[in-house]
Amino acid sequence: MNSTDDWAIKNPEGTCQPPPVLSYATPRADISPGEPPPAYKLFNASAVTLATFLGSPLAGAFLIALNFHRLNRKRAANVAILLGVIGTASLFGIAFVLPEGIPPLLIGLPPLILMNSLAKFIQGKELQLHAVRHGQLGSRWVAAGIALICLALVFILLFVGVFIEGAGIRAKTINYSPVEEIRFSGKSNQSDALKLGDLLKQIQFFDGQRSKTVLVEKNDARTAVSFVLNNGRWDDPIIVAFFRRTGESLAASLGRPLLIRLCNSELVVKKEITIE
Repeated sequence: MNSTDDWAIKNPEGTCQPPPVLSYATPRADISPGEPPPAYKLFNASAVTLATFLGSPLAGAFLIALNFHRLNRKRAANVAILLGVIGTASLFGIAFVLPEGIPPLLIGLPPLILMNSLAKFIQGKELQLHAVRHGQLGSRWVAAGIALICLALVFILLFVGVFIEGAGIRAKTINYSPVEEIRFSGKSNQSDALKLGDLLKQIQFFDGQRSKTVLVEKNDARTAVSFVLNNGRWDDPIIVAFFRRTGESLAASLGRPLLIRLCNSELVVKKEITIE
C-alpha cells in the first residue's frame, strides 16, 4: 500500500483528498490552469544578437523595446530605444577616432556580446515565463528585416549629417587663387582665412601653380590648420617634417599652440602635429 493509501486511511473524515503538493512543485501563481498561450511573440537573445550584427546596436535595442512594448512596459521600451541610439552613436564615434589597421572584429564583437548579455539580463525571466505559457518566439527573419531597416536609417542619418556639415564648410570658403582655396570654421572668419593665405604665400606654399585646399579653425584654446594631401603622404617622414617646419613658421603669426592636421581628400584627419 502506497503513502497515498496510508493518508486516506488516517483521514478521520474518510474523505479522499489529494496529498499536499511540495512547495518546489507549486505552479506559478501568475499562470492559470488552461490559460491560452500569449497572442504576441517575443524575440530572444539570439534574435537580438542577430539584429545587432546586421543593423547596429540600434536594431538590437529596437527588438528589446518591442518586447517591452508587447509586455505593456512602455517606459522601459522608450529607455531601450534611447540607449540604442546612444550606443550606436558611441560605436560610430569610437570607430571614427580609432587608428587605421584595427581589425573590424575588435570593433564589432564587443557590441554583440554586450547586447546578448543585456537581453538575457533584463528580459530573461520574461522569456522563460513566455516559454512556460507556450508563447511563440519572434522570427529571426523578421529580426533580420528590422535590422536592415535600422541600418538603412542609420546610414541615412549619417549621410544627412555629412551633407549638412559639408554644406556648412562650402559656405565658408574663399578662393585665394584660381587653384587654391581656404576654408574656415569655428571662430575663424574670412579675415583669418586671408591672413593665412598671405602667410602661406610668403613661405611659398601657395604658388598658384597646383590645386591646394587648406582649412583653418579657431577656438578659445588654439588654432588648427589642416592641409589636404594625396593618399599616404601623411606617413612620409619627409612630408611630416616639412609640415612641422611650416607649422613653426605659421605659429609666429597665428599663435601657439597651433595644431597642424594632415587630411585625406575627404577631410578625414590622418595625422596631427602640435606646435607648442
